[in-house]
Amino acid sequence: MQITPSEVQKQIFSTAMLINLSEMFPGVSSDAATANTSQLINDILSSAEISSFIGNWNAVWGPYVVVSDILNTENQPLNSLYIACNKDITPGFNTYLVGIAGTDGPSLDTWIFEDFDVAFTNALPNTPDAPNGAPATSRIANGTGNALNDLLSMGVDQPGGSALAYLKNNVMPGDVIYVCGHSLGGTLTPVISTYVYAQLPNNKIYSMPIASSATANPDFVNYYNSIFQAGPNPGNESIPFWNENDVAPNCFDDSTLVNLVNIFGPDISITALEFVCIEALTLAGGLNGYTQIAPYCQFPHANYPLSDQPPGSTNTWVDQAKCQHVAPYGEALSWPDYLCLVTSLANALVASTIISGTTLKYTFFTAGCGPQCGI
Repeated sequence: MQITPSEVQKQIFSTAMLINLSEMFPGVSSDAATANTSQLINDILSSAEISSFIGNWNAVWGPYVVVSDILNTENQPLNSLYIACNKDITPGFNTYLVGIAGTDGPSLDTWIFEDFDVAFTNALPNTPDAPNGAPATSRIANGTGNALNDLLSMGVDQPGGSALAYLKNNVMPGDVIYVCGHSLGGTLTPVISTYVYAQLPNNKIYSMPIASSATANPDFVNYYNSIFQAGPNPGNESIPFWNENDVAPNCFDDSTLVNLVNIFGPDISITALEFVCIEALTLAGGLNGYTQIAPYCQFPHANYPLSDQPPGSTNTWVDQAKCQHVAPYGEALSWPDYLCLVTSLANALVASTIISGTTLKYTFFTAGCGPQCGI
């Protein structure tokens, strides 16, 4: 089903994606990355120019960042999460947003131990916050479970507690909750949404996964679909978006993985190695029964010309996959001027003596505004 995102949905996506700014702080501890990301997001949210696009949001929990250097040459952000609050979207009530970061591109640990750790599955973590209505036969990919454990443990040793504890203790009747992430964050969004529902079954919850991969078996997907209905309805809503030329939403459901070989048409061929990798992922997806949540809100997008791709691109299958997974979402679910503004503000802050970090890499922030930002 094709759909045009609403202004509120664009505000939600644009605010949630700020958590991906944690990628600007490699080579430091989790505590330092957390502190730097917190200061950066708070400074950006306090900007009147930013508020003119997304409204008035305050970070009320986190952000928290977990870093890893198992395979990385230095610490790289592995998982990041924060909660923001807006008092204007829902008249008379608060709107809370749980923003989940996607994969930090340079982090090998994220790719190996989370994104592509799909050969084996696990049950949902057995914690007091777990959705007790989920069938005991629900399974998620091992990598998804690894990331989920990180998210659930963030803040547990702090006065405010975990993200779920914060929501349970602060969300009032009538308040609305959005859960949103892109890429790995999108894959985690349906799972986290069920945990939020377990704490707050009487509040309206919107699950908004963007470009998510299928890493759960039919038992969990059916459970999720029973709680989060597609389209406007009085109950909880599932609002997933994908670009039909994006590789990620076609992973790891074997019924859609087979489309990847020719996803970009005959002009962009796939290498033998890429073909073998797709076949291996198809096998893992089939053996584990990974199933995509449905129906998806699709928006069509043509192949990206070489001029819109990162420097050094040669228009290979991998280059096209990278572009299709990034730029269309910024274009469809945000505003070019906003993306450019975030890029400029973030780079200026980390270039100052206030926050020490690196400039933004190729993300939907930089890809969405392109030449305007000098990228």
